[in-house]
Amino acid sequence: MNYYELESLSSNISKSKNWSPHRKNMYGQKILHSFHLPKAHHRSSRIRFIPLVTQVIEQLIYLENLTVQKTEIISKTVAFQTRIPQKLLIKGKENAGIFHILHENCWLERLDNDYQNIVLVVTGQLAGEFSFFSQDADGLKLHRLNFNNVGIFDLSFLQNASLYLPTLALKL
Repeated sequence: MNYYELESLSSNISKSKNWSPHRKNMYGQKILHSFHLPKAHHRSSRIRFIPLVTQVIEQLIYLENLTVQKTEIISKTVAFQTRIPQKLLIKGKENAGIFHILHENCWLERLDNDYQNIVLVVTGQLAGEFSFFSQDADGLKLHRLNFNNVGIFDLSFLQNASLYLPTLALKL
């Protein structure tokens, strides 16, 4: 999607406010299937797109076109001697919006709501596994989330934890 298509989409989403729940859901799913960030070689335009992409995702959730999905995450406690990646992504409060891009069809985002949920947004025809480490008062854990369809997946258990991403956090 180019910038103008995103702007048009952002203004059109509000038209779905009075639709039936089924029609809203179908509209939200259709948008997620065609949604993606610009290619990596367009870095300057990607920076311009991020606030607009965040706005579209939040509008879709706010108007109940999409819901944040609770999904099964496989977690395993690992020993502290395990070598974890040095890349720390979340520690405490951060601003809402996209904070890490894994792929043009997959990114981590903090929602601008009362709970400031952390979510994994998957768009397009992407299927794979997202792996990451978290560290909190209970210790260090390795988490795996398998996905085979579009959606917004809830990772809000990371609110009070540090998040570490391995080099190959996303396997397609």
